[in-house]
Amino acid sequence: MAPFSNRSAIRGRTASWDAPGPAAQPARRNGADRRRRGLPLLRYWFCGQRRRARRREDQGYVDVYDPLVVCVCLATLLLSCLDAFFTLLLLSVGAHELNPLMDGLLSDDPGLFINLKIAFTAVGLLILILHKNFRVVGRVRVLHFKFALFGLYALLVAYELMLLA
Repeated sequence: MAPFSNRSAIRGRTASWDAPGPAAQPARRNGADRRRRGLPLLRYWFCGQRRRARRREDQGYVDVYDPLVVCVCLATLLLSCLDAFFTLLLLSVGAHELNPLMDGLLSDDPGLFINLKIAFTAVGLLILILHKNFRVVGRVRVLHFKFALFGLYALLVAYELMLLA
């Protein structure tokens, strides 16, 4: 017996290399050949593939994000814009900026202050949304920090509204 024998033939089955050629098999293909189409990149950009990590213990990235998470991020960005606007209003009535970096930007150019504040918030939210499934400590995920950040911004805007009243 040859050292590389066909074990499936011994069991009564034929291996794939022993199977008759395509001419002997009936054609069972229906529809267009999927290999002929190009990559459906736009479908994956807009619809995505993976909505959750595969396993409970996975900490991976996903393709499609929960609409609630996206709405919370957009609402946090909106609250950041309101915070910048209310900060300028409070400064016009005599308040002082406590953040030294933002105070320096405000004294140089208020437009630059607003642009950098919104850009820093947007980049931070983007990093948080990309890593939403990652665990920070124990059962605490980055997702929980996004909701906490939203709550803190809501409290800050409420406090600024109280100061303006």
